[in-house]
Amino acid sequence: MQVDLNEDEVAALLAALDQYIPGLREEIGKTENYDYREELKAQEASLHRVVTKLGGSDSSPNRPNLGAKNPPWGKG
Repeated sequence: MQVDLNEDEVAALLAALDQYIPGLREEIGKTENYDYREELKAQEASLHRVVTKLGGSDSSPNRPNLGAKNPPWGKG
C-alpha cells in the first residue's frame, strides 16, 4: 500500500504518534495479560517503523519527541 501525504499531513501524523506511542509504552508496562501485551508490543514496533518511514527521529523507543517538531523536509 502506498499513501501520499503532504508536509502538513506528515507533521500532523508525527505529532499524533509523538503523543500516542509514550502512552502505549505505559500501557504495555501495566498490562498483565501476556497475549495482549505482545499485541501491544507488535503495535508499538509497527508505529516506530511508520515514524522512521516518515523521516521522524526514532533512535530510542522511550524518546518523547519522535520527530513532529523536526520534519524530514527541514525547516520552512
